[in-house]
Amino acid sequence: MVKRRNLLLMIILFTLLLLQFISAGASPDTNIGELGFQAINSIKIENIEAHIKYFSSLGSRVDGYPGYYSARDYIITFLKNLGYNVTVHEFKTVSPIEEECYIELEYGRRIEAHALWPNGLIQPSNTPAGGYKGRLIYVGKGEMKDFDGKDVAGAIVLMDYDSGRNWLNAAKLGAKAVIFVGTGRYDRYEALEKFSMVPVRFTRVYVDENTGSLLKELAAKNARVKVYSKVSLKEITGYNIIATLEGTSLKDQIIAISARYDSWSVVPAKSPAAGEAIGISTLLELARFFAEHRPKRTIMIVAFSGHWNGLAGARAFARDVLLKKPFTSGELKIYSFVGIDIGDENPKLSVLYAGYGIRFIASDRISGYLAPVELRFTRNSYLYSKTSTGKTLFEVLADTASRITGRRFTSVEDFVRWDIVSQDWWGDQNYPYMLDTEPLALANVLAYSFKTAGQRNLWWGNPFNDFYTINFDNVYVQALTIAVHLAGLANDETLSVKWEEKKPSRFTTLYGYMVGYTILTGETMKINITSGWYSPVPHALVRIYPQGPYEGAGWPFSYLLLYSDDRGFFNVSVGPIYSTPTWLFDAWIIDENSGEIVAATDQGPLYGKSVTKQGVSPITGSDHVIIPMFDCIPVTVFDVYDPAFFRTPAMLDPRQPFTLWLDTVGVPKIFNFNTKAEPYFYGYVYLRWEPLAVFFVQPGVKATFNFYFGSLDYPGLVLVNTSEENTEGFGFLINRPIIFNLTMYQYTKDMLNLVRGRYSRLSSLYVRNPSIEKGLKRAEMLFRNATIHLKNKEYDKAYSELRQALAYISMVYKRDLMPIYSDAGLTATLLLLISIPAVAIMERLFIHKEGRDRFIATIMIGVAVFAVLYILHPAFQVMTNTVLSMMGSLLTFLILLTFVVLLGETGKVIEETSIRILGKHRIKGTEQSALQISVPLSIELMRSRKVRSGLTIFIILSIVIALTSLTSASYYSEVMYFSYGHYSAKAEKPSILIKLGYGVPPFSILHPETVNLVESIIGNYGVVAPRAWYYPIYSNRLGHTYDIEGKNSSYKAVAILGLTAEEVVKLEIESGSYLASALNFNETKLKQLWKIKTLSSSNIVILTSEQAKSLNVSLGDTVR
Repeated sequence: MVKRRNLLLMIILFTLLLLQFISAGASPDTNIGELGFQAINSIKIENIEAHIKYFSSLGSRVDGYPGYYSARDYIITFLKNLGYNVTVHEFKTVSPIEEECYIELEYGRRIEAHALWPNGLIQPSNTPAGGYKGRLIYVGKGEMKDFDGKDVAGAIVLMDYDSGRNWLNAAKLGAKAVIFVGTGRYDRYEALEKFSMVPVRFTRVYVDENTGSLLKELAAKNARVKVYSKVSLKEITGYNIIATLEGTSLKDQIIAISARYDSWSVVPAKSPAAGEAIGISTLLELARFFAEHRPKRTIMIVAFSGHWNGLAGARAFARDVLLKKPFTSGELKIYSFVGIDIGDENPKLSVLYAGYGIRFIASDRISGYLAPVELRFTRNSYLYSKTSTGKTLFEVLADTASRITGRRFTSVEDFVRWDIVSQDWWGDQNYPYMLDTEPLALANVLAYSFKTAGQRNLWWGNPFNDFYTINFDNVYVQALTIAVHLAGLANDETLSVKWEEKKPSRFTTLYGYMVGYTILTGETMKINITSGWYSPVPHALVRIYPQGPYEGAGWPFSYLLLYSDDRGFFNVSVGPIYSTPTWLFDAWIIDENSGEIVAATDQGPLYGKSVTKQGVSPITGSDHVIIPMFDCIPVTVFDVYDPAFFRTPAMLDPRQPFTLWLDTVGVPKIFNFNTKAEPYFYGYVYLRWEPLAVFFVQPGVKATFNFYFGSLDYPGLVLVNTSEENTEGFGFLINRPIIFNLTMYQYTKDMLNLVRGRYSRLSSLYVRNPSIEKGLKRAEMLFRNATIHLKNKEYDKAYSELRQALAYISMVYKRDLMPIYSDAGLTATLLLLISIPAVAIMERLFIHKEGRDRFIATIMIGVAVFAVLYILHPAFQVMTNTVLSMMGSLLTFLILLTFVVLLGETGKVIEETSIRILGKHRIKGTEQSALQISVPLSIELMRSRKVRSGLTIFIILSIVIALTSLTSASYYSEVMYFSYGHYSAKAEKPSILIKLGYGVPPFSILHPETVNLVESIIGNYGVVAPRAWYYPIYSNRLGHTYDIEGKNSSYKAVAILGLTAEEVVKLEIESGSYLASALNFNETKLKQLWKIKTLSSSNIVILTSEQAKSLNVSLGDTVR
């Protein structure tokens, strides 16, 4: 009976599970096909295009600018007119607001200009109240050679916008400000190169092409101009727009659809950002569709802002809206929160849940968590639903998409791919991105976003209007695909979500990982020396960010900026441990009048971050931190390269900026010159992948600055303010902000003087090293040449010489000179340790007094021995702390003696205790140390046999002197020049020559500054033609994927090899074209390519015939 009952229960349970599985995997009802068909016929690309055109006409939609508020009002009005119930959610965010920016000409005319994005997000591109006045010079692309012949110090530099990071050349040569001239379209990298995440104070402004032409004419006439810029980092009110449309039947079940309406540009006052408006424009068209075809479920439209300030708007929405009633009580249940963040590069969509804003790293759990929704995109996709025409939605959509784009669509994955899987949460996105739905997913909501597959946003972040670059065909296909799926989600009654498991949660553990938010409260404070505790610092600018590669977040826009209140308090929501990275923080005070940083985060050893929390990895729903601050003066240094390789010690992966391509030691250190120790209060911002640093020093401190590379034994770069008279330096008295212009010159001068002074001390004591002499001589010659070039305003040649000089002298310092000093210290210590017992033995052997006379005799012998050692051995003369070394050695013996006595006494106590407890339990003979007998006895025997002892000592001394006096062992370094020869073997078939050793990717990365060093060494004796490999982002599931687009087709590349035009065309023609012959790429074609390159100044691409056929292109066509 029991067995039959158990069998019946098992059958019932199995049946229930089967029914549940069938229900979860059931195909959508036939009505979905008609709704999807309606969506395809209703979505109008003309409407989307009109929205984009309006948004891009607003000037700038950066938070806090007039265009931002116009966009807000436009969206509110549009949604209200459609019949939506619209509410506005307010939140606080921080944005750089340009108050005034202009260029004033000599005759008083003012020309409109615009400031660039703050360096480090916290140092605005400001000028003093009176502006900067100087002579205007034009330097083209801003290469070092473009500055030749010009007086750069104190000048206002006019530079082409498409100049990469060459504005740093102007800064380190002493220019007051840079004016960028817009001349066309630029890619995203130009925008990201125009500001640094190190908060260097340097004014950068932008003017349009027409204004630039006028300024170029003035620069040719040596005119003087004034640049004025006033930018404030203001706490403003941001707005999220929430609109709801009640469903016809499933009113408590919500399908939320979101997009952002703000934008970003490196010139915040000029941000047309048509590409960024694609998402919000598509959202508005979808809102119109649902208003005209009201679905069963309630639709919630959310237009986010605050995107580029660490997702401030989405975070606030999660905290203030989703994590409160009616969403937490179940009155309203979110069945899907779908973000739209699409571009125009591809008609295909990718569904993602995580991004670089928070890095919610729980893909192995989320992939199962979103399973009910995943089925609607994959196995039981809504695209399989039948329409009244007899076709499936896929067939209808494929026909429409093929007609629009000219491409073939053969599967559901050609339209949308579900990339929320157990690994590789980035899918095929080759560039960093952030999702406004990520903070909602962290709050346990079924939130995910549509992104364009392989999205690049090539023109993002620049101040020109990219409206006419948009491929609206691709936008249209994506909009139709999104509309079909949203129509299905909004009407599919078989969609089942267990709301109790997926309701918004503040902080909880689910399925082995944590979701929700930790409320991080904090205080910005300064130590009060009088009270011995911290005092609040009100209105400090605080940065909160997820830890990336050690020093920072890696991606600038994952930093969240906020202000502490008038009591120094702040609070923010951060993610928990295991699901998000460690959260880091710092705080700053910027003087509103001067624009300088006047208070920074204290990293000192007594009251700074060394004794407070440096970061938080929350395991509970709340946490608290103190951010210690101190009054400071900024000190800026440039050219922070490892002299051994002339590259930054780390290189950030631009595809995934939380990882490093190159990761070596690079540590800055600041010392108090007077104490030779770390200051009590200091700070710095140094990101190892950037070639500059800013130190923050307490006013009145005399400081020196060192950089350590590879190891912490000896610095590779030093700034100590030396002179030929004082080779150890004077230090720098910090009583005003300092910018070390020509920092490489200062490094080289200081290291030359250090090496010269220290080696002269050694050589005067007959300590010689040929490596030091040759290296010092070579560096001095190069430095003299550089000095002459600088006087002649030949900056390119000067830096060419300085790179070599610094490489020589730094290696001499680290590899040859300082090891001698270290060896000197070690040998001196060893001699002292030997000499101390020797002095006691010598007193017993030669004088043999007792009592006070013995003490006096020992002291006299000790003084005599140390005097002889000081005269004969150079170590004691080159050591800076000889007396301390002697005292330390003596203290070591005293401590050892004390330790021996303690051990002896301890042994006696243990023995007495054992006898008291156990009684006499072992046989023990009288023991006496052999050392106690042998040493006094030996001395007495030596005293009684003076002649024999004297002869023995003489023989030992003679042998020692003979072995050491005529020998000199030291390694020797020399720079050797050699050639690999000319490789001229003609390949029978296309071949690849792989050279192992130097430069094996991806670890031995070739840095651009290394190329500059090689060019400096080669000079006019050869041509340096670097090669660059580009590897698309890798996914274990998708492999390497990068789309090259041609005429209505694309080709997936595994890697792209970048070559210089000279190597590909010019040198191949001149050298007989061995490579061209191997590739069957004749000289005629090469000459045609060279002509195209010369006439159009555009990049050229070499494709195989198979690739060209796939892309449907021929010679002279354009690919992207």
